[in-house]
Amino acid sequence: ATDAGGTAGAKPVTVVLYEDFQCPVCKAFEAANGGFLDQQVKSGAITIQYRPFAFLDGSSSTKYATRAMNAAMCVLDKGGVTAYKKVHDILYANQPAEGTAGLPNSSLIGFANQAGVTGLDACIKSEKFAPWVGKAKERVQKDKVTGTPTVRINGKNVTGAGGAVPQVSDLQKAIAAG
Repeated sequence: ATDAGGTAGAKPVTVVLYEDFQCPVCKAFEAANGGFLDQQVKSGAITIQYRPFAFLDGSSSTKYATRAMNAAMCVLDKGGVTAYKKVHDILYANQPAEGTAGLPNSSLIGFANQAGVTGLDACIKSEKFAPWVGKAKERVQKDKVTGTPTVRINGKNVTGAGGAVPQVSDLQKAIAAG
């Protein structure tokens, strides 16, 4: 995670997002809330820690969740946080339907290129970060996360009405409560 700066004397609120690149509800969360969260980071009101994990490997015959997360980690490793955020958004924009094989590695390599990071063919094809992906899933279980997306703001789970996925108004309220 990176520190977004913050305003003089104010400490940014920490937003932690647990998500899976195969999760359609995560995609919907990003579509509904991503712009607001980006604006909050730019203003210095929040910092975001993305904690992806491969929760839905079983919904793809090629373990797409692990492969997509590995590709994102390859991008982070070589291109840094800004490139990671770009590929994060690209992966959600191009998310395959659950129950399909998922996208091929050639697509994941193309997404890395779109995020401005090239030369990742071997990293993506060999699943270099697959052991780390497994450890991330163990960590999420220790964090008592049971589904995706899970949103925590300053250590507290944030949900929408009736336990639904939070919307901008829910996030605004939790951020303001800081």
